[in-house]
Amino acid sequence: MDDNKSPRTVILSGKTSETGDSDSSILTQTEDHAVPKSKSWGWFLIGLIGIPLLCGILIGIEQNILPEAGGSFGHEHRDDNEIDIKGTIIISEQNYTVFRSEFNILIESDGETNSRIEYIYIEFDGEHCEGDYQYGNPKDWKNMDSCSSWDYVNDENIILTENIFWRQNETYFEFAVHKNISANNGFEINHAGVDFLPEPWVENTLIMIQNLILLFIPILIIGSIIWGFTRGDRMFAWGTLTGTLLAPVAFFILFVILVILAFGLDSMGLDF
Repeated sequence: MDDNKSPRTVILSGKTSETGDSDSSILTQTEDHAVPKSKSWGWFLIGLIGIPLLCGILIGIEQNILPEAGGSFGHEHRDDNEIDIKGTIIISEQNYTVFRSEFNILIESDGETNSRIEYIYIEFDGEHCEGDYQYGNPKDWKNMDSCSSWDYVNDENIILTENIFWRQNETYFEFAVHKNISANNGFEINHAGVDFLPEPWVENTLIMIQNLILLFIPILIIGSIIWGFTRGDRMFAWGTLTGTLLAPVAFFILFVILVILAFGLDSMGLDF
């Protein structure tokens, strides 16, 4: 070997900056390759669980703001500590104990009859009795229309309805309970309530909110799918599709199969 020869050199073509950029890009791709994968599964779970859960919450809200009598904006309730004993009264030569409670909807009506009221009710000892406010004059004593306790032998519920009366007395609802019921130890009316139609502006507002919710739900689902496939993460779109469309369809098909199988086995005399 000739010591006077210069060492062999390696010549790299291209600019130095280009070489460095090429190496760094290779390193970057290798290091970040696993990160999007874990994030994608997170997006998939959000689409699979989060979007259906949000839709369920919206449906629950839509169902609870019913613009009808007895809904969240068409009901007034009184507990036992808000129900007073007024005294006794004689109806058809029978003694009755009178319970009473004041209601805001009657105060707003200045004690006059209110066309928005539909039903009044009381509850005691596990019983539920109600009367139709619009039937007859609500300021006259009248029997309850129905009670939850029935005489199943005769298929009639006359036992309680004929022993409980009600009426509107200015801003109060009064309930007359026969002595043979009210004389029982510890007897008390646990709850009293009124079901009425919301005011027109409240009803219209609730209907509008319901329609907006029902319109927003499909927009939410379709928008999530489109956003996932175009701008977001495709796994989010697939999760939304699975949670809102594929899974319900699969469960429905499975249910139909089980029903058919149950009927088939039953016709063969086998237990499912």
